[in-house]
Amino acid sequence: MSVHLQQPLLGGLPPLPHDQGIDAGQNNVPPQQGYVPPQLGGQLPQAPHLAQQQGGQQIPQPSIHMRRFSAVLVGVGSAFRALLAVGTLGISEGLKALAGKIYDAATSSSRHQGPIAINLPNNGGLVHVDPSILPGRIPKGMTQLQMQQALQDKVDDGYRLVSDLTAGNPIGRTCTQKDMTDIMFFLQVKAENSKGSFKEGAFNIADPGGRIKTFLDSNNTAYQRDSSHITAFQTTGGEGHRGIDANGGGPDFDKTLPHGMKTLLYGGMSTNPGLKMPEDRLYLKIESHGAWLTKPRGGDDAGGPHRTGNRHDVGAFLGHSLSFIATRGQGSAAGTFKERIPDTVKNAYESLQERIGPPANATLGQGDPTGTASGIRVMLENVDLALTQVIHGSQEERDLQFFANNIRATYDHSNVRFGNEIIFTAQDMA
Repeated sequence: MSVHLQQPLLGGLPPLPHDQGIDAGQNNVPPQQGYVPPQLGGQLPQAPHLAQQQGGQQIPQPSIHMRRFSAVLVGVGSAFRALLAVGTLGISEGLKALAGKIYDAATSSSRHQGPIAINLPNNGGLVHVDPSILPGRIPKGMTQLQMQQALQDKVDDGYRLVSDLTAGNPIGRTCTQKDMTDIMFFLQVKAENSKGSFKEGAFNIADPGGRIKTFLDSNNTAYQRDSSHITAFQTTGGEGHRGIDANGGGPDFDKTLPHGMKTLLYGGMSTNPGLKMPEDRLYLKIESHGAWLTKPRGGDDAGGPHRTGNRHDVGAFLGHSLSFIATRGQGSAAGTFKERIPDTVKNAYESLQERIGPPANATLGQGDPTGTASGIRVMLENVDLALTQVIHGSQEERDLQFFANNIRATYDHSNVRFGNEIIFTAQDMA
């Protein structure tokens, strides 16, 4: 059954940027002069390798895999030269060079070439996303134009779902793999419109009534799992973290996640007064490995999703464990948008706690402000309350006010923010 919207404004397919010198993440670039974007669902080229030009002439448009084959032929010469280098570089270094040339030749044209122009739905504007957002393997015979249209369709379909669920409109079916990946491609492209291309990031979005979470739970491959993220929320009823793995590739574009990620981690964040979240929200994060073999931190939720094991689970668990060990204790690195509290913010807050005397210093320690489920939102709540407990005009008041002003000027939506994650309101997804 299809999803019904009350006539949303969806983005049509914009022109390919070709050699316009557009960088990934650059916003609001006008289309070529005289170009009229086709409506979504408009006719693609009449044959897989034909492109329509002015005057009705059809010219061959090589598929991505045909370009890849040409690149392999061109690369043979480079690989042969690398083999000859064995004599001068030594066997080890020469063979490494040979392997690198062969790999480069085999993969250089299997991806979309150049930034991909996508229209955000509901007049959201034109965004150019980096081709790394696409699956690592392009479906055989697909042209760049067809790949662009496929991504546009996923973004539009993801918007339909999120918009309807946010508004309380019925979907009329359980969540499919396509639905899950559509939602994440929409959120990722929307985020990259303002942040530029990124692979590591988390989303903190409005979810009135928990409807998006409930829809994801209906996916027949969803399961309950442990997570090191926003841990305090996982101990409340029904808010343990879940996972939906995406092990597709190649022709299974609807079973793949942005940037080649392999699983969606998600969990609810209710208005539980102990955690001080002012509204129903949902945490989402795409990761490189699933975690079906882990046990839910807050215990099994009898009403939550369950599935049986599959052949991917053991390898995913090992990969997840190694990734966790490698990144444990790290803050938010440059170019990532995770919910971890930036070190500069954490250090400034702890310094503030040391300088402020009683009773305000006790207030600053409330709610585990540097905990994974607290962060910036709790810090600012504490600072605002502490400002009422210090002497007006004192250095303590100035220090507290400076911290609050600086954080609010740096981070939007501070009342629901943990750290450096991507935040969308209900209005952002309407």
